[in-house]
Amino acid sequence: MDSRGFRAVPDSHKFVPEGYPSLTSGDAALVQGPSMIEALELLLRLSKDKTWADATAAVGQGKAGMQFMGDWAKGELVARGYSVDKDFDCSLVPGTSIAYFMVIDAFALPLTNRDGTAEAQQAFARMVLDRDNQVAFSRIKGSLPVRTDVDPSGLDRCGKLGLEMIKARKGEVSAQSQAMPTQMSEGWIAVVGDFFNNRNTSPQEVQKRLHDLLMQR
Repeated sequence: MDSRGFRAVPDSHKFVPEGYPSLTSGDAALVQGPSMIEALELLLRLSKDKTWADATAAVGQGKAGMQFMGDWAKGELVARGYSVDKDFDCSLVPGTSIAYFMVIDAFALPLTNRDGTAEAQQAFARMVLDRDNQVAFSRIKGSLPVRTDVDPSGLDRCGKLGLEMIKARKGEVSAQSQAMPTQMSEGWIAVVGDFFNNRNTSPQEVQKRLHDLLMQR
C-alpha cells in the first residue's frame, strides 16, 4: 500500500500524464530528475507510521482530515458504519484529474481436462462478470466494476466519479505491478516501502536505489 500511496505523489508532482507510464516502463533517466527528490520528500512528510487501515479509521473518526488511498478505502469506512457524503467524501488526488490509476485483482483459471471443470469455470466467470453482481460487489468493497456498461445509478457518488473517468478514458495509468516485470515491481515496492516505514535512508539514496533498479530492466 505504501507504493500505491507513492504513485499518487509523483503522479501529481510534475510526472503526468506521460511521466509515470515512462517511469514504470523503465525510464531510469526520469528517476534522476529533481522532481523525484521532491516527490520522495513529500512522501516522507506524509508518513506517520500508520497502516492504511489505521489511517482510514482516523478519517472516519474525524481524527484525520484526509488520506491518500485507493477507492477500496471506502469499503473499509462503510464497514465501520460511515456513509459517503455524510461522514466522509472522496475526490481525485490534487493535480491528477488527467490521470487515473488502474489496479485490478484478477482470477486465473487453469486449463484442465477434468470433467465438468470447464463448465464450472464458465459459470463462475459469468457470475463474477454479471452487471448486477459487479455493482453489488463494488458497493461493498468500494471498488469499481470492471464493466463500463453497468447501471451507474447503483453506485454512490465516489463510484460514479471513478466510473466516469474510466468510461471517458481520461489518462488511465497502470500500476507498476502491471507495467513492470514481477521481480522489478517487487523491488520497487520494497525500496519505497522501506523508505516510507523506516525513514532510515535519504531521498537521494532512495533515488539512486530506484534508478539502479530500473537499470536492471
